[in-house]
Amino acid sequence: MGKKGQALIEFILIMPVMVYLILVLVDFTLILSTKNKLDNKLNELVTEYKEKGVCPSDATCTQNDTYEKITIKEKYTPKTPGLNLILKDPYYIKSERTVLKNE
Repeated sequence: MGKKGQALIEFILIMPVMVYLILVLVDFTLILSTKNKLDNKLNELVTEYKEKGVCPSDATCTQNDTYEKITIKEKYTPKTPGLNLILKDPYYIKSERTVLKNE
């Protein structure tokens, strides 16, 4: 009978850690999903840049003599308590591409 009580106490001690790890995993999944969406959107913006030759309005462009760097970023606020201490609050997810200028 004492073994059941010991298992219950071990479960109670481990459960908060397991729940926290699951929440952190969900947060990082959301970050990767957002990064993937930004990459897809940036591909569209690069195509628009190549067609028009003008920096898209949703992006930040940095110019050089031969290339232009197109950057977009999105603010992400972590859902897991305490994760903002690791990731900084707010955390910015950034995606960028370097494109040769059309001469």
